[in-house]
Amino acid sequence: MRFAVLGPFEVTSGELVLTPSAPKLRQLLAQLILQSNQIAHIDRLIEELWDDEPPASARTTLQTYVYQLRKLLAKAGRGRDDLVLTKPFGYVASIQPDAVDAYQFDQYMGRGQAALERGQPMVASRELSQALGLWRGEALADVVTGSVLSAQAIRLEENRLRALEMRVKADLCLGRHRELVSELKGLVSAHPLHEGLYSQLMLALYRSGRRFEAMEVYQQLRRSLVEELGLEPSSELMRLHQAILAGDASLDLPLDVAPAAESLRASGPAPEAVPTQLPADAAAFAGRVDELARIQAHFEVSGGAEASVVAIDGAAGMGKTTLAVRAAHRLRARFPDGQFFVPLSGSEAEPASASDALARMLACIGVPAAEQPTDLAGRSELFRAWCAGRRVLVVVDDAASIAQVAPLLPVGAESGAIVTSRQELSGVAGARAVRLVELRDGEAVALLASIVEPARVMADPAAAYAIVEQCGRVPLAVRTAGARLNAVPHWPIGRFAARLADEDHRLDELRVADLEMAAALEQAYRRLDAAAQRAQRLLSMLPPAQAVSSRSGGAA
Repeated sequence: MRFAVLGPFEVTSGELVLTPSAPKLRQLLAQLILQSNQIAHIDRLIEELWDDEPPASARTTLQTYVYQLRKLLAKAGRGRDDLVLTKPFGYVASIQPDAVDAYQFDQYMGRGQAALERGQPMVASRELSQALGLWRGEALADVVTGSVLSAQAIRLEENRLRALEMRVKADLCLGRHRELVSELKGLVSAHPLHEGLYSQLMLALYRSGRRFEAMEVYQQLRRSLVEELGLEPSSELMRLHQAILAGDASLDLPLDVAPAAESLRASGPAPEAVPTQLPADAAAFAGRVDELARIQAHFEVSGGAEASVVAIDGAAGMGKTTLAVRAAHRLRARFPDGQFFVPLSGSEAEPASASDALARMLACIGVPAAEQPTDLAGRSELFRAWCAGRRVLVVVDDAASIAQVAPLLPVGAESGAIVTSRQELSGVAGARAVRLVELRDGEAVALLASIVEPARVMADPAAAYAIVEQCGRVPLAVRTAGARLNAVPHWPIGRFAARLADEDHRLDELRVADLEMAAALEQAYRRLDAAAQRAQRLLSMLPPAQAVSSRSGGAA
């Protein structure tokens, strides 16, 4: 059985079409499929199907819909109605991941991005083209979507655009600029304020000998930004504009780029590929200017024989990982021999093993599992021996303790590490501590405006400030609020601000797709000892002013 969501919703089994015709059944099955092999909670399903106005019989009606889906899908000849399983508090669509086209898209896209980062544009272009070829139109084009499915559809469309940008980047590396011009003109027409696409069109036109047209494209975007948003183009786009005006040779395609890519495809990966494991930099980002400057300055000031280390700590949702990844991307040029990203899950019930993390890092640099030491000390020693004489950056994310971090740090004054944790890790030798607290008001609103359509924020700035205040100016909460607003584009933001004003249900509102503020807080609570948990419960019973006073006095 196959499930297609990248376009009109389709369910097929061989030549048999099993797509539900009833709108509610189609909507319910689409939500279950996009959350396949995970529990879809009944409350979320009801929210999706009926938004804010569920009937009194919503639960009974939902059970009827599930029964009808089972009956419909049993026609595929599975022998039993085990595709939609009943679980405590919800239902699970039990299917093979690769039966869903969205999963296949993610796999192709991941391989394409990895190839692009390794400097293999030919491989990247092929994989990303395969990913984009799975699309047949807008995601869930014929499904009525509520708040939950809308957020899922937006996520899919954003990933589609990201994959498209990467494929264009790969094709530009391969010297296909002339073929790209017409495609990029269509894309900027469809996305009239997307600076990345304009940048790629300008570069394609410039390399095609059409510098005047490249200048016109820049002026067209600038007029749109100024008239509609009151903004100037980004500094990156301005620099590209100046480089084109000056005929900067750095914009020209090196003559050996395409042949080198062909050679790499024929010969396969180099025996010692440069590790490039950093996650993509966040598109939405605001504030943290001082923190970024301190991190960058720490790595720029050389001295001593050991690697430079920055330890970023802060409460749940403060944006530690986002800041670490952004800083690491800015520092990539300083560490050309490799950038590792090591998630340790220190805030979860079962943190990752440092030994297992080292095993993955050693595999990444070409050491087969059979040739790796079996103990932590041996793996750490081998990794550090490889680091010697190289310029390597290791980003250790969500560390639980110094003991978990220490074996993963590189050696040598030319290498560095960025460590994030909810705990203070100032005991890491030579580490520069950076503590994250809530954003300032203006920074929090800027973050919201970078996620939500700016015009909606500008239309009601008082509501925008109310939203970020109700989010405590915590970046994760603000991001979740922005994603929630994107899921309901017909809502004035004042309506959402009013919903957030209800303290008893605020955390329920700050939940969409895979963003959930309550989960982050519960995770932090579970890591506390029994006495600290009791103190937190008691504090939660106090009025807000008294709770703040108690915390500042050291009771918690």
